[in-house]
Amino acid sequence: MRRIESGKRLRPILLILAAGAQSRTPVLRAAAAIELVHQASKMHDDVLDKDTSETARYLLGGDLLLGSAMAIGAGQGRQTAQVLADTVALMIEGEFRQAGLKTGFLPDDSAYLEVCRLKTGSLFSAAAIIGGRLAKREEDQIGHLAEFGQKYGQAYQILDDIKDGEFKAGQLRPARDQAVRLHKAAIEALNGLPDTQEYLKRFAGITLPGLS
Repeated sequence: MRRIESGKRLRPILLILAAGAQSRTPVLRAAAAIELVHQASKMHDDVLDKDTSETARYLLGGDLLLGSAMAIGAGQGRQTAQVLADTVALMIEGEFRQAGLKTGFLPDDSAYLEVCRLKTGSLFSAAAIIGGRLAKREEDQIGHLAEFGQKYGQAYQILDDIKDGEFKAGQLRPARDQAVRLHKAAIEALNGLPDTQEYLKRFAGITLPGLS
């Protein structure tokens, strides 16, 4: 049974980095909301992975965390709350699509990459968008942040699937190559963000080891 992770907190870190110097209370509260959504999704993952010994407790716990995240988002205004709500819907869609993959995990398959985008890329993207908006960035910069979060999240999910043994031996190299391409696309998306570009590059380099 998975437990709540400690020591990572990658999604809230991304939100704070996207906000730059605007690390005030609203930014930290939004970062907490992002992390609550992530932890709720992990609880639901436990159930979908057929570890059902504590199914009811985990489902209720996940729903409680989602509710708490939405309450925080609502307190910050419509923009934050809407991004969170839309992202939760995307993540749920990703879980449904993963359950429908008939051929397992194929790193170059568009259906698999879409699952990575929905399940994982969407929340990283949300973290970057909310951080950018709280920093009152221009919409074009928020677009760059959103793209970075999405591509970063897809690469992160592929590496996680490699670690979890989801790919056959012959698929490991193509999976890593796909992660490298997504990492490169994430870094390219940072063009036009001179104040946070280097911080986010370092963030990606440290948390996606071996892809640079």
